[in-house]
Amino acid sequence: MTLGTRRNLFRWLVGSLFGLAGHLTATPMASAQLSCSDWRFCGLCGCRCTCRGGSDASCPNGSSPGSAWWARCRDARGQLWLVRYRDCCRPRRHNEPRCPDPLVHCPTDCACQRNCPQPHWCPTGQCAVCTQTLIEARC
Repeated sequence: MTLGTRRNLFRWLVGSLFGLAGHLTATPMASAQLSCSDWRFCGLCGCRCTCRGGSDASCPNGSSPGSAWWARCRDARGQLWLVRYRDCCRPRRHNEPRCPDPLVHCPTDCACQRNCPQPHWCPTGQCAVCTQTLIEARC
């Protein structure tokens, strides 16, 4: 595509912005107010980071992103979505013989245990703090 004039450049830019805005508003976002029974948590196993001082985009202070796993979840309209879950991890403390359960001290509506693939996805010597949820794509 050639953008010969400023007017063509402006049209292209405005069209691109509207297209991006439409995509962003069509993609459902996770929220701290949702319960574990919500469709987007169909593969979540852990305490949601939105309840531990983090978000679905950033880990709480003192923790860093670990590994991730994916699930295919069906929304209320029957649409399938690819959802990524990623644990936020912190170093294991010297006085800890093993990592504490990340669901301890987690609010009840934030402690999700659905289709748990394994206890956590943190590297050796790291303990899970919480789990992030990110809706990746429509299937």
